[in-house]
Amino acid sequence: MPKNSTIQPLKFKSIVPVSNIFFFVTPLFFLLTIYLYREINITALLFNFLLGIAIFYVMFARFGCNVLIKNNEMSIIYFMPWRKKMEVNLNNYKCLSYGRSFYSLSLNNRLGYFSLFRICYDVLILTNDEKKIEIKINTMMFGFMKMISFLKNKIGLKETKPSISKEIIW
Repeated sequence: MPKNSTIQPLKFKSIVPVSNIFFFVTPLFFLLTIYLYREINITALLFNFLLGIAIFYVMFARFGCNVLIKNNEMSIIYFMPWRKKMEVNLNNYKCLSYGRSFYSLSLNNRLGYFSLFRICYDVLILTNDEKKIEIKINTMMFGFMKMISFLKNKIGLKETKPSISKEIIW
């Protein structure tokens, strides 16, 4: 059986973030709570549940995605249906820089100020002489740095530090 030449080998794949798993499993626990405790004030429970889900979404699940790299093509597939899938041709870029979220233990390239006001997603910045693209990414805790190492070592992008702090977006 001949191999299909259009199938590209997968070079890098990130792991689903735990925050997105919790975001999709939490409604099941909510329904179970309603079923088990029928005498609870449903209005208060529903209000608190929706408020909690909204806060959790904004804080943790908003930019949850899966990153795939095949033959210098990077695909960012967001889990939320209202975010569009991104396709980036890595051959068009020479340099990368990044901003780290609140769970980064290092003080380099952090997003936000102090630990209270730090952002819950990472930012990948790809640059060329005339182009610059900023991609907001939320992967597993150590998945982002694995992706950065892969982009530097295997793809050949050079890491640059942002020249001013305004390059890292809130």
